[in-house]
Amino acid sequence: MKKEKTTFGNRVASSFVMLLASFITALIIWGFVFLFVGRAGEVFIFPFNFVIYATAAFTTLAFIAPNASLNSMGWVWKKIENFIKALKNDSGAW
Repeated sequence: MKKEKTTFGNRVASSFVMLLASFITALIIWGFVFLFVGRAGEVFIFPFNFVIYATAAFTTLAFIAPNASLNSMGWVWKKIENFIKALKNDSGAW
């Protein structure tokens, strides 16, 4: 069997998809942290640079290793899912 080669076009396409997915994911994480810090009454401001740096890191990883970036983004979304489930109580309300 021949091993499939990853072409330059595949790398660019996976980088673009990961750019969108990682921006949305980082924005959600930033929003959660910003919300919880605000509710705690602290004066700490979580910088938006986190979103930009996380997006750049995942996009670069997607260009270098498309499968690894997909696996790592899946891991992050699994943790977000577990976090959301932990926030809900038995009746389904927040």
